[in-house]
Amino acid sequence: MWTQLSSRPPLRSRHWLLFRHFLHCRRV
Repeated sequence: MWTQLSSRPPLRSRHWLLFRHFLHCRRV
């Protein structure tokens, strides 16, 4: 997983992490 993310721009991974965090907060 991390290997694939490293290949792609960090912006995408960062955005994904933020999006996941947002969803999690919203769920709770």
